Amino acid sequence: GLFTSPSRHHRMVFVDPDDTSLPYWWAALIVPEEEWSLFREAMDSDVQTVKPSEVLVCYFEDGSYSVVPRTALTPFHPDKDPYLAYAKENPRFGEEEAIRLATNFWHLGEVPPRFKWLRWLV
Repeated sequence: GLFTSPSRHHRMVFVDPDDTSLPYWWAALIVPEEEWSLFREAMDSDVQTVKPSEVLVCYFEDGSYSVVPRTALTPFHPDKDPYLAYAKENPRFGEEEAIRLATNFWHLGEVPPRFKWLRWLV
């Protein structure tokens, strides 16, 4: 299915993996509070509390999720840094599954197969 709401762009982020050996941050989608119950059900998640200074994210690479500080995020945008810088530094960046899935979601609204809760919404 397609998730065509323009709000999808505001929910897309890169998350600091807290590992300086990695070539780039991880592409993820913020799960807003109004979707948490559906997310818990669809993803068999036991996410409990998310503090106001944190967000729940789901990673494009494998559909895993975590609660991360808002300070560990930067916007995902295919026409701006850090996306452009990552692509310049890593020739295969655009071929990575997570980046391909995220870019398709950005441009087309294609919901990744592992984003079960979002598939239920479309």
